[in-house]
Amino acid sequence: YVKYGFPNERINVICNGASPALFKYCETPKYPDKSIYIAKIEQRKAQYKYQNIENIDFVGNYHNSPFDKTNKNYLGEWDKPTLYANTTNYANLVLLSDGEADPLVVKEAFNAGLGVVLSECATANLDINKPFIDIIPNNKLNDIEYIERVIKSNRIKSVENRQDIKQYAQDTFSWKVIIDKYCELCLN
Repeated sequence: YVKYGFPNERINVICNGASPALFKYCETPKYPDKSIYIAKIEQRKAQYKYQNIENIDFVGNYHNSPFDKTNKNYLGEWDKPTLYANTTNYANLVLLSDGEADPLVVKEAFNAGLGVVLSECATANLDINKPFIDIIPNNKLNDIEYIERVIKSNRIKSVENRQDIKQYAQDTFSWKVIIDKYCELCLN
């Protein structure tokens, strides 16, 4: 926008948000030793690279990917009610895409009490100093052993911090907070 003449001082970015009321939340996950990778199954989301890491379930619409659809941990595509009800059953979310910015699924995972393991590009608008947020550097996205260690470590931290994760979601990414920020920007 600035390149085409829009005043820089009038540009404001509003982050993605999610409604905490939609997501079931359990203090103790049903699968504390499992992670979930929720994303369209496609090349750029990179599930195919990580499909042999133990204890990751994959959820998403399959679309043109080297990912093995017969993988025992592929649960298919979930509709919204299933997503809202079942995300909380896991310890953490994995999203190691090569092309994200402010993914909604991350905010949804926080609402369900999950910590996250993310690629660098999927961290916009996050406080990456939170103990339940782990970032895989771009130069480590093919280091499966490293990624597996980070995922396991994040599971433990995430299960221990579920209430803090849920509170972070409510304080930062609930629609009420997002709308209040938007209204404040509009009034100025």
